[in-house]
Amino acid sequence: GGKMNDLEELYSKSNFDISKEKSMTVQLDEIFKKKLGFLGTFQQVIGILAIINGAFACIGIITAIIGVPVIIIGLKVFKAGGAYKASLLNANGEDLKNGLCETSDAAKLYLIVLIVFIVLSFFHYYYDSNDSGIISV
Repeated sequence: GGKMNDLEELYSKSNFDISKEKSMTVQLDEIFKKKLGFLGTFQQVIGILAIINGAFACIGIITAIIGVPVIIIGLKVFKAGGAYKASLLNANGEDLKNGLCETSDAAKLYLIVLIVFIVLSFFHYYYDSNDSGIISV
């Protein structure tokens, strides 16, 4: 196990060592409050629009493949917007952290949906332009 000890030692000295929790301070100056407040409202509006868009996509059975994740993304983005606003009201860093985590989860899901959509669009275009009629919407 000599090699494993070397890796453990290297890991413990790296920047990725998260065994000791570190904290961070953010000054709530007027500009930051305005920016975070706008971001909260923006994400809530975008969240609602995504939920509506996802609901319409769920009308079709095949398009629901995209619609359901879009609704989930919308909910997460809306929730994150609320957390940003809450962090301003209570000056609570935990709310800000939760908002950023929700935004990160939504972004990850959005990236997956976007890639799936691009791949499906490519196949739809490819088969449609071939006039094979395999996928014809």
